[in-house]
Amino acid sequence: MTDKEFWKIIAESKDMSNHGFEKQKSVLKEILVNKYSPHDIVLFKYFFDIYKINLYRWDLFVAYRLISKEDDEDDFLTFREWLVGQGQEFYYNLISNPDGTLVELPSQAILSLSTSMKNLSYVAIEAYVDLTGDNKVHSYIHLTDLPNDDWADRSFNETERLPLLIKKYGTE
Repeated sequence: MTDKEFWKIIAESKDMSNHGFEKQKSVLKEILVNKYSPHDIVLFKYFFDIYKINLYRWDLFVAYRLISKEDDEDDFLTFREWLVGQGQEFYYNLISNPDGTLVELPSQAILSLSTSMKNLSYVAIEAYVDLTGDNKVHSYIHLTDLPNDDWADRSFNETERLPLLIKKYGTE
């Protein structure tokens, strides 16, 4: 499993699901179970966790709060996983320009994420269990989800950093 292969799997699962988040989860599991070894699935999960952790940023949390009017970190986790699931080009655009990238999203898509029963990264664990029968996988194929250094940055100015989202959704 390489970085390129990871993004290929994400793109395939998104395309085959007609961009629906719930459907993408089942398609992703099917791809992993039918095409990849348990070792590759573990590597896929690590890649996914790394990209997800990279999005644990204050600017994205504030953006999520502006859009959803929620401040629940569990819902923010689902949001970050959904962002990774949008694919490589979207992901890197988001990293470099969160305001411009997120303002283009339909708010209804984001608001519906909190109703999701399981997160996208959990699908890799399910695929691994299906292939191996190992139900203890939770304890050893995940990376700790810790915020980046800028978490709860008190000097963060949302009006300066997220002007497009402020214009579209208002302030908190």
